[in-house]
Amino acid sequence: MTLFLTVLLYLGLSVDFRIPVLAGILHKPTIWAHPGSVIPSGSPVTILCQETLGAQKYVIYKEESQEPWVQQTQTDNSTEAKLTIPSATQVQAGRYYCYTHTSAGWSQHSDPLDLVVTGVYNKPTLSTMQNPVVNLGRAVTLSCTSSQRYDWFILTKNGQKFSIRQSSRHTHSGMFLAEFPVGPVTSSQRWSFRCYGYYINNPQVWTEGSNVLELLVSGTLQKPTLWADPSSVIASGNDVTIWCEGTRETKIYFLYKEGSSVPWDSQTPKDPGNKAMFSIASMEKHHAGQYRCYSYESTGWTERSDSLELVVTGERTLLQHEDHS
Repeated sequence: MTLFLTVLLYLGLSVDFRIPVLAGILHKPTIWAHPGSVIPSGSPVTILCQETLGAQKYVIYKEESQEPWVQQTQTDNSTEAKLTIPSATQVQAGRYYCYTHTSAGWSQHSDPLDLVVTGVYNKPTLSTMQNPVVNLGRAVTLSCTSSQRYDWFILTKNGQKFSIRQSSRHTHSGMFLAEFPVGPVTSSQRWSFRCYGYYINNPQVWTEGSNVLELLVSGTLQKPTLWADPSSVIASGNDVTIWCEGTRETKIYFLYKEGSSVPWDSQTPKDPGNKAMFSIASMEKHHAGQYRCYSYESTGWTERSDSLELVVTGERTLLQHEDHS
């Protein structure tokens, strides 16, 4: 049975990385976090230390702790140990290492694991100067802004660290800004981003993540079909449903309205369906325009759909009635 290490921080115990006895010469173990190293505050996380050949003792510790170090003796043939944190807070955020001990002595320490806890400060805003539709092979610049003065901003892609940090700069509008070049984009993966801010004296404690910014890529797979029900010409105040139909392999659909800086909406199809339904309860003037549908499958992005022009009628009559009244 895999060994579970008691959560060191809850016991008030951890390891000082400067202790000389741990400076071994054997090859180093591997350390990682599940489900990832960037964790929302209050969420569970497990830190794992693995030694491919097995070890008698495993040690996981947090850097800069001054408490006595803790070692756990392995009682079976498992090759890994776990430190489980049921609810991560900024107290658990930091840099972790692990060591192992065999009959030949102490290993080298693992590479560092930076456990980041998010949601501690107010979130910034992520945007792009261009629209979110990016052609294959092209690059785009994303801007992360905040009214709060964070020292650094960082970008994540699909929930994982993506870019090197960027220092914030003060703009003429009084906001704080960092810009991130992204690309060239490919059709084989999703391009879903958030940005975070943090302070230089606490680099593993981040803000709440910005709203997700999804770049839409016109790929090479078969394009979905887009239509409106009951019609693409709708009287003001009436409802309309926009349908996007792809294949059964479709993971997610995105509806995009020309002129918008973000996708209009997204939807994950219900298994085993291959359609997405986007509803407008009451058609108004601002709903009118050109729409396209984009979809992503496990093998990549599809081509964009043909355009759908949604027309609203009766607006002029309504305006004239308001003028006369």
